[in-house]
Amino acid sequence: MNDDTRDFYDALAPDYVGLFPDWEASMTRHGEVVEALIDGALGTGEAARARLVLDVSSGIGTQALGLARRGHQVLGRDLSPEMIARGRDVAARLGVALTLEVGDMRRARAEDAGRHDAVIAMDNSLPHLDRDEEIEQVFRSMLLALRPGGVALVSTRDYDSVLARPPAQRPRFDPLRLHTPPAGPRRISFQLWDWDDDDRYTLHLVMLDEREGGWPSVTRRARYRAISRATLTRLARAAGLREVEWLMPSESGFFQPVLRARRA
Repeated sequence: MNDDTRDFYDALAPDYVGLFPDWEASMTRHGEVVEALIDGALGTGEAARARLVLDVSSGIGTQALGLARRGHQVLGRDLSPEMIARGRDVAARLGVALTLEVGDMRRARAEDAGRHDAVIAMDNSLPHLDRDEEIEQVFRSMLLALRPGGVALVSTRDYDSVLARPPAQRPRFDPLRLHTPPAGPRRISFQLWDWDDDDRYTLHLVMLDEREGGWPSVTRRARYRAISRATLTRLARAAGLREVEWLMPSESGFFQPVLRARRA
């Protein structure tokens, strides 16, 4: 992860909600599903109380806002100052009590130590990291922030199905999506993936907004690494997390595979 990743999300912040057919409905659904994933690890006996949750890759708050609306005490951090600023605006508009601040998920903070019931990093954020050492550091930082018995959640794309293909057959195009917001112009978005010779790729996010006389486009680029579930499991265990398991969308209700692990 580097300045290019931060710049990608800074530039995307004003347009982010426009990538969803209905972002608020998605935010509500994500809050419900992530709460259920946390309860599945910690039990439902304490579900009525507000849990302390740290979201280390919050973006504008798609999961953090959803959890806060459900009564949990959530602290969200993100590398992008613009995403954080946009998330604060959204939280204020919705009247949601949520703390958002700029932060790097690789950097442990002393004030987090042993404090949180759950630490989450959703929506394919870890694959921005190029090296195993960086990913293990994220898991170590998550471990530090968890109370004993606390739960860590990480979601990624289903890269196992991608890596099972020969390099020449890996996906290079994400289907077109037409977004029709209640107010404002229609938008078309799609992704192009340019693969390196290994498991790294450049994602080109192309957005076209309907305007009088045409559909002008803008393209934003980000780097990713296709990381297998076995690699993430190994790194989570090396960092000290225990009871590492993977929940697929058919089981979890989340749109990506989810790694769930515990602090002993």
